[in-house]
Amino acid sequence: MAKLPVLDFVREGALLSFRGPVIPERWQLIPDLAMATHLVGQGTTTARPLGWPDLREKLDVDCGLTRLRSNIGETIRQLVFAYTPWEFEDLEAFIEWDLTSCVEYEIERERDEKLLPMLLEAYIAGGFPCGWSGDYPTGKLCVYWQAGGPKRREPATAHERRVAYQKQRLLERIRREW
Repeated sequence: MAKLPVLDFVREGALLSFRGPVIPERWQLIPDLAMATHLVGQGTTTARPLGWPDLREKLDVDCGLTRLRSNIGETIRQLVFAYTPWEFEDLEAFIEWDLTSCVEYEIERERDEKLLPMLLEAYIAGGFPCGWSGDYPTGKLCVYWQAGGPKRREPATAHERRVAYQKQRLLERIRREW
């Protein structure tokens, strides 16, 4: 597994920890997971032609980030699966996409971009970037944030227990290898 220093915060347990500093001047906090999940698929808190998924894909192309995706994708996929709490399993594909784009941007940095460093900043703080409020680039990043930190519950179904077990096994392997 390739080592990616920009993702050290994941191995340190900050992914979806909701423990870092909140930046209200740049973030619009979204306290509801259902709303965050809706926003990440739809994209914005205001009606605009360019939604969140469109904005993320446009930045990948504009910044030339599609070249490295296959080279680092498996490492990021494993880190995201292992370190994302099982309760957020439905968000893993979005997290993987964002972190891959952030890593590629940190490596390549062909042009100055506002959104990708903001995404990384939100993830490092333990939040989940899920949309944009206002016009880009003058608006604010929407960040899902659980007040009081993460509220973990034990897996209840067979599927939840299986996913939790798979995550634990991969986490142990990553810790041995790193």
